[in-house]
Amino acid sequence: MLNREGVPLVDCRSFVQNHHFDLESYRHAIKYFGKSLPVEKRTLIRVEPIVVNPYQYQIGIEEKYGKIVVISPNELKSAKNLYWESGYIDFENLETFPNQSETGIAIINERKFSFIQGSNYKLRQRVIEEFLRNEQPIKLAGKNWNQTLTWDLKKQVFAALQGLKDNKGIVLSQFQFPLRVKSPWLEYAGRVSSARKFLSQSKFAIVIENDSTYVSEKLLNALIAGCIPLYEGPKLSDYGIPSKVAIEVGTSPAKFLHAVAAYSDCELKEVRETGQEWISSLEARKRWSVNEGFKRLIEIIKIRAS
Repeated sequence: MLNREGVPLVDCRSFVQNHHFDLESYRHAIKYFGKSLPVEKRTLIRVEPIVVNPYQYQIGIEEKYGKIVVISPNELKSAKNLYWESGYIDFENLETFPNQSETGIAIINERKFSFIQGSNYKLRQRVIEEFLRNEQPIKLAGKNWNQTLTWDLKKQVFAALQGLKDNKGIVLSQFQFPLRVKSPWLEYAGRVSSARKFLSQSKFAIVIENDSTYVSEKLLNALIAGCIPLYEGPKLSDYGIPSKVAIEVGTSPAKFLHAVAAYSDCELKEVRETGQEWISSLEARKRWSVNEGFKRLIEIIKIRAS
């Protein structure tokens, strides 16, 4: 797509490059950095929040770039940052799965760990456990929820060490014990081929962003699947998303459980219909289309490279 749009590409080790772009910044890739270029000729495209990749949020790393392209309007506090309205959904080749379910709660996330302040990884497990304690059936999909205590410990030690190295501070309360995947109230599907197909078999979808600073494909997938999202993430209106497409719950596991029964059938129907109307709209499809998002990024790249 870059070549088609007239943006020539050269090897990142080449001395003929006139601008260096990094899609995410990682320690193992920094050796290919455009060191021959002045700082103003380097741009970081940052698509992951700090809980996922804390390395690239270090002051010393940020100082290596003239501009940082970000996908959250919450990061525009720095004059160095440029906001990119990224997209996640290939609407042109979208496979949909009709959802007529009037029961069921589902959540799909890979089991992950982060000890960085603001991480919502543990919140996902706490919400699942809240449903299980109250004998409320819930469906779960995603890798690694059925791993052993030894596996969990190794992964969390590594995550804590990385957090200390990259962020100089960790939150030990983010430690997680293994989930009881053999609970009679839990239907664990493991890794599934289609997130939207899995979600479409339930009325509610629990949508918890990795942290509460950015919107990802998770909410969009739940809406496309015809679910009522029980949502924790940034304020939807900050992204031009109508707040009534989801039930914004917060960070209390008990409120997720309460939300399932707290609304009348009429209120839930309105949330569902609002979500379906919005995700089908031209406005939503243009804003969240992966192709339109790349076009907007290419325009930023052209400006920066000129």
